[in-house]
Amino acid sequence: MIACRPIVGQNGFGNEFMNVAKAIVCARELGAKFVKTRWPEPYARLLTHEFHEPYLWRHRLRFLRYRLTHRVVEVDQPFCERMVEGSITTGLRRHMREHGLTMRDDVLYRISYFPEMKLYPGIGCVLHDIAFLQSVVLRNRAIAAEVDAMARRFDGAVLNVGVHIRRGDFLPEIPFGEKWPIANGTMLEMCRRVPLEWYRHLCTLLRATFGPRVRFFLSSNGHDPDLADFEREFSCLRGIGGEERTPRDVVDLLTLSRMDLLVASPSWFSMWAIAFSGRPFVWYEPAFAPPTYLSTRQPCFLLVKPDALPRDLVEYGLRTLATRTSDRAAPRLD
Repeated sequence: MIACRPIVGQNGFGNEFMNVAKAIVCARELGAKFVKTRWPEPYARLLTHEFHEPYLWRHRLRFLRYRLTHRVVEVDQPFCERMVEGSITTGLRRHMREHGLTMRDDVLYRISYFPEMKLYPGIGCVLHDIAFLQSVVLRNRAIAAEVDAMARRFDGAVLNVGVHIRRGDFLPEIPFGEKWPIANGTMLEMCRRVPLEWYRHLCTLLRATFGPRVRFFLSSNGHDPDLADFEREFSCLRGIGGEERTPRDVVDLLTLSRMDLLVASPSWFSMWAIAFSGRPFVWYEPAFAPPTYLSTRQPCFLLVKPDALPRDLVEYGLRTLATRTSDRAAPRLD
């Protein structure tokens, strides 16, 4: 039988869940089997026995047969350059047609990581199934319980703003306000920090506009003194994860996705939170542009150092607050 298996490495959840998500969606759309990957702990726990979909497949003897008969297809960048016509599932169907394969044939498609493909744009190819993918993660009872516990810490009467500050990137920081260079048109430029001054300026404007009716949730993989000062200055509720290799970063990501507004970092971690959320987000304009499949799907504000918040953003905040009452219960997961 046709099967799909993701290839994962040692990166953070934002990167690695991309392959897992693509393999799940491909299997779901093709009616194929999903082959559980060797995802390093603790992320392996996301695909536990609670993942009850009928295409979950654990028959290792059949996988060994695939290996012995060389019926393994690497779905990597060269494959997509030849095969993909709008989506990876389309590419797999085309490959099957060209090789005379049916769903009864024993072939394993291994899904690799290649975010730079224009025809296969990262999260964009799974957005149509984003609610299902979110439910897959929440089927892990421990993660769902932690996200619920985090949600209860938020006041339902205020504007809840999630702030994701990615730290520890290996490229040098570009001075505040200067345009980021794009190296050969690749996504490598993701791997640099957004100046902390931008987050501070934006949160200052939000607090000046909405006063005590705004509350900040901070998720970061950084622990430097400047970040601690930021946390104290804006009385942030601090996330318990970030992008470190702990399942708690998944709790952070899902909590960010439940905020009324997301102040993002240019990273796949933020982009998953944006995709799960469907709500407005703010993006650092000097960085590379956010993917159009996100910026056209939900309100996106590209800001550098404005003197005031955009009118549409203020109106969104006021509309959100108008629906709240002081005795409203804390927001819970959908």
